Amino acid sequence: MNLHLGTAINLLDLLSAKRILTDRTIDREDETLCVRSANELRKQITLKLELVPNGPLRDSFQSIRRSAAAFVDLGGRDGVDFSNDPTLFSNSLRDFRSAVARNSRLIIEMFEIDTPDDLRDLLRSY
Repeated sequence: MNLHLGTAINLLDLLSAKRILTDRTIDREDETLCVRSANELRKQITLKLELVPNGPLRDSFQSIRRSAAAFVDLGGRDGVDFSNDPTLFSNSLRDFRSAVARNSRLIIEMFEIDTPDDLRDLLRSY
């Protein structure tokens, strides 16, 4: 398992840098920017999956990627579906953040990693 510690840390660092996960309360988020951010995260995780063999770490990567893809799909092109339905947006963002928090927690426990500062609020909230 320690062989993939660097990959796990790299993913947590990537998640920590995403403002969609760490920066604002839901009612202050921009739908278009959130959809773009989630789509970029999905793409970055897809690239990183090449480095992760089958097992629990890969399962967490895939779960986060699926959650990002679902959020993007629900938002529609440039987040227009979220702009038209604030309840859909807040529920979808909450679900996305919850999935990321759940999987981040699993990775942190799996590798006994210190929680990155920028993820602490997310993990406390979800």
